[in-house]
Amino acid sequence: MDESDIDNNLFIIVGHSGNGSNAYFNDLVYLEVGDKIIVNVWNGSLIYKIRDIYYKNKGYNLGINEVNNSIYLVTCSRIFMDKQIVIWGVLDN
Repeated sequence: MDESDIDNNLFIIVGHSGNGSNAYFNDLVYLEVGDKIIVNVWNGSLIYKIRDIYYKNKGYNLGINEVNNSIYLVTCSRIFMDKQIVIWGVLDN
């Protein structure tokens, strides 16, 4: 998976969910299409609007198109043990 490209407002954030100290995404399951994600960066805040939520088999092929002005949040699914949830949003002007 490629890295984020902050200069082009592209964020790919992959994190664990669960109860451990490295779990960051326990509440992703509550997000819905149309919700907003706010990313605070050094020169202000970027607001992304969720456009799609989908599940992919675990691994590196997550269907990420790496489009500028996008954000992807990825974690293990709590519903489907063999899948990951991918949340895709676009910069909301």
